[in-house]
Amino acid sequence: MLRVVAASFGTVQGSEQCPPMLPGLKCSGGAYNWIYNVTTPEECCDLCSKDPTCGAFTHKGNASQCNIASRCVNLFPDHSNGNYHAGLPERLPPPPEPSCMIPSLGVGYRCEEGEEIGHATNVSSTGACCDLCKSTNGCLVWSRNKDSGACHLLKTCPHKPRSKGWTTGWAPPPVADNAVPESYRVGRGEYQIKGYKCGGGETTTVIFYPKGPGRFNVVFYGHGDWGRIDGSDEWMETMASRGFIVVAPFGGKDEPSCGSDFVQDLLLALRSTKAGGASLHPVFSQADWSRTGFFGHSKGAKYIIPAAHYATDLNVKAVLASSDVPSHKYSLDMPIMFTTGSKDIANKDGEIKAYFDQMNSTQKVYASLLNGFHMEVQEGRRLNLLTAQFLACHIRQSPVDCDAIYGDGPQSLCQVNSYDECIVVGDRPKPTPPTSPSVLV
Repeated sequence: MLRVVAASFGTVQGSEQCPPMLPGLKCSGGAYNWIYNVTTPEECCDLCSKDPTCGAFTHKGNASQCNIASRCVNLFPDHSNGNYHAGLPERLPPPPEPSCMIPSLGVGYRCEEGEEIGHATNVSSTGACCDLCKSTNGCLVWSRNKDSGACHLLKTCPHKPRSKGWTTGWAPPPVADNAVPESYRVGRGEYQIKGYKCGGGETTTVIFYPKGPGRFNVVFYGHGDWGRIDGSDEWMETMASRGFIVVAPFGGKDEPSCGSDFVQDLLLALRSTKAGGASLHPVFSQADWSRTGFFGHSKGAKYIIPAAHYATDLNVKAVLASSDVPSHKYSLDMPIMFTTGSKDIANKDGEIKAYFDQMNSTQKVYASLLNGFHMEVQEGRRLNLLTAQFLACHIRQSPVDCDAIYGDGPQSLCQVNSYDECIVVGDRPKPTPPTSPSVLV
């Protein structure tokens, strides 16, 4: 039996409630209604709250405009001085049906040399091509030409070159987030932390959090070279849906790379958030700091491992490194998972596998997807839920999530996808005694 939980906090606006908003940020994607002569963000939130299909809104203050959206696909900073405020209503609409993903590296790209399992002509839109893929057994990826309407359905995508007029997208992952028991709906928030060395010195820190009662462990995300959260909002939501407060420094792209200073930024985010607690955002009144974790992608994966190494005072219990590893060999005495793909440029010479082999962790996992690219977290998304379940198993000590990693059922880690290699070392963790309530605040 599935249990989807929800709770509320916020400022009452009329008959509805508005959680703390996200000043200086805007939601991109999913908009379906643009309302003018809306003078305040609170009015915009109230309009969204009264619309049963609204899952996010953006208020543009200098235009008195309220954009109503089904969901916040991607969160962006406002660099136009438009006085933006983004937000989500307290009562979210029902979860959307699983959808295809057209990532940033999908527009202007075509899959070639893959195993084609279907083909159609005169397909009217990318959405229609996506629907064909979703309804075709074994379809993982599709490519459509906007001029001819040709839609190619493929089981594999070993090569994805640039190609004018083509769009490539991926079918939904095999298991939806809300298909897992005790899945949470997810809210978003932000606060400021001064002192970041990377990202141009920006102070914005974003959070994705479970909407429900109880205590939630906190995990910290290290972004890649693209900055912000790499456009991987959906992955952050997946993480939060497994009962985590996800914290991410929201700085921009570094030119040149910020390097090891990013380790200090991650530690600063953790320590400052723990110290500030509910004064930064109300959800931290529910934070459980007895067991924390790090996860990162690309450049972020390089630096979350040393961050965990140096965070000896912060109760880090598990680490997830997606699509890269540090050059220095750190030894972590905690569970760690490495994810990559056979087409991942960061693992072209087996660097990630070699790092996995030298780790002396009692519990460690290596998952390399067959034909997985460097940006799999945005494309096929086949490991997004499983990475969240790895952290939930070792940090939250959730039995259902441990089953997904250490079990052998059809939806378990090494069974649900096609892999170049999938290795699980060690046994599922044994539960530890409950933590003293004083550690939870």
